[in-house]
Amino acid sequence: METFAALAAIFALGAVQRFVYGFDHRWMRNRHDALVRIHQGTFDAVGSGWWVAAAGAIGAQILCFILWLILADNLAQQAPRLAAHIVAFFTMIGVLAMCLEAAVLHLTHRRLVRQAKTD
Repeated sequence: METFAALAAIFALGAVQRFVYGFDHRWMRNRHDALVRIHQGTFDAVGSGWWVAAAGAIGAQILCFILWLILADNLAQQAPRLAAHIVAFFTMIGVLAMCLEAAVLHLTHRRLVRQAKTD
């Protein structure tokens, strides 16, 4: 792949990933906040769509990670190839952070459910 095409592919995939991350992450957070705010007496995490939002956000970023690795393998020049590998590395760090955030939100949700049952 030529240098200009490689840079265009990197910027295009980066823009798509940023949009998907912003949309899915906000969806996951909003679903959890709505779950806590609206269902204060009956917490229904399965029916709220929160699990779907969390799995979708994490799955979309894993797909972006795979696309970054595929793009890096198709690049001939070393500089764009290194950039794609670095972005893939940071994408995986973001996936792990999202998994940690989802676990913390789930534990917070369970604590609120226990607290609501005791009240």
